[in-house]
Amino acid sequence: MTAPVIETTAVDMPSLDAEVACEYGSDCPCGTDHPCSQAAVWRARIHGSRRATENACYAFTLLLCTDHLNGIRDSIAALVSTIGGPGLCGGCRKPVRHVSDILVEVTAL
Repeated sequence: MTAPVIETTAVDMPSLDAEVACEYGSDCPCGTDHPCSQAAVWRARIHGSRRATENACYAFTLLLCTDHLNGIRDSIAALVSTIGGPGLCGGCRKPVRHVSDILVEVTAL
């Protein structure tokens, strides 16, 4: 007995190029949602806490547009440069010397 041939043109395949919304502002530390209207093109793994009210730190992931990734990176760079030496994470006391200590990994979507 032979299996019937499956006609692949008759199968609706999902789009692998679907756009994902930028998550910046959807869970903003200030407590107010102000969503971004741009599509996310970057996945950023960040060390810290999502909200200013949290005491614990952890690595979390945000899907970001280029503008918000650049803004976060610039804010971290300004923070690191004002410290003037190794700072410490308020949650786990991890030494912070470089932007990459906080902005751990960035990959294109």
